Order: sequence, then structure tokens, then C-alpha cells
Amino acid sequence: MTDRRTFLRGAGALALMASAPAAVRASSASPRVLVDWHAHFVTHAEISFLRQRSSTPRVFDGADGVSLMENLDTASFAGGKPSPFSASSIEARLRHMDQLGIGRQLLSHTVALGFDATLPLEQLRPLFRAVNDELASVVKRYPDRFFAVAALPAADPQWAAQELRRAHTELGLIGGSLPLNAFATLESARTLAPLFATAQKLGSHFFVHRAPASARPAPCYRASRRY
Repeated sequence: MTDRRTFLRGAGALALMASAPAAVRASSASPRVLVDWHAHFVTHAEISFLRQRSSTPRVFDGADGVSLMENLDTASFAGGKPSPFSASSIEARLRHMDQLGIGRQLLSHTVALGFDATLPLEQLRPLFRAVNDELASVVKRYPDRFFAVAALPAADPQWAAQELRRAHTELGLIGGSLPLNAFATLESARTLAPLFATAQKLGSHFFVHRAPASARPAPCYRASRRY
């Protein structure tokens, strides 16, 4: 026989579930899916851009034909010697995910390489736009396996807000990625207000990764190179 306390607990749970959004109710009945929330993706757009450069950061072929990247030292990344660097393979990634039982991955650009801190804004804007287009093409091709966040320059919050809107409304991405050092001081974090105002309206997610932000002067932006 069910006692009064057990009945009330069950009734309360049913009432709570009934008041929850439809998406939440549906997800609770769906099978669990293992999601990899930290998966960087090297785009062909990055490789093409870096191969055209004659100074670091750049990509070139070594004596043995292996594609190498030469990077600069930043606040969180030691450039070191040139190391192998090439575009990510979708086929290899899917095989690896299947082997490990990973249902979906959140893709983000290689923010840890410090492009935000080492490239001028006039180069960052078209590069990040091309990266975002390529990430979107992967998501569109495999909507059940991948979702992605857009590459955004912390040194230009106004343009970043525009690109975030494009990412949501045109590309099917769910938010953006930012370098951690953009939050090194309250002053620098406050410069991102235009971006976050747009993000709030769009319901954006942000992936904040350990990486340096630009220390170059930009409108309403001054950042520390310290974490």
C-alpha cells in the first residue's frame, strides 16, 4: 500500500515535470548521449591563411614534406620549435568518436594558438569569418554528431557581436569562443559588454579557453597579458 508521503512525493514530481519546458521533458525520455565539450578543430581556412604568411605565425612544409607550424611565444603558449600542424580530418574524427562511444562533439577553433594576440584585427576578421563558415559546413553535414561555437576576436567586441549574430542566424552555431586573458582584469572584461548584450538576446553559449588576448590598442579595449 502506498503511504501518504510517498504519494505526495510522486505527485510533486509529476507536477514539476508537467511545468517544465517541452524540450526538457523530451530530453528526459531520450537515451543518454556522451558529449565531448572540448574538441578543437583545425580548419582548412586556417592552414591556407597561415601558408600565405612569411613570418610567424605561419605554416610551411619541412624537409620531409610534413606540414609544420611556427608560432610566436605568447602569455600562455610557448612557440618553441616548428611542430606538425594540419587540417582536421572529419573521417578520422568520426572513427575515433565511434571507437570511444562519443555521440557528439562541440567544435571550437584553435584559440589556444593565440591568434587573437598575434594577428592584427584587419587579418583576424576575415580569418575568423572563414573559420566560422567552415565550422558551420561541418555542422550542416553532420548535424547529429557536431555542434560548434564561432571564433570571435576579443579585441573588437562590436564586430564580434555582429559575427556572433551571423553565427546564430545564418550558420547554425550555438555561441562563440573567447581567450581567457580577455577576462584578466575587470576593465578588459567590461569592454566585452556589446558582445554579451547580443549574446543575451541570442541565448548564446561561450567557450572560454586558456589563451592570450590582444594587448594592442583598440576602441575601448586595453588588456593585461597576465592571467
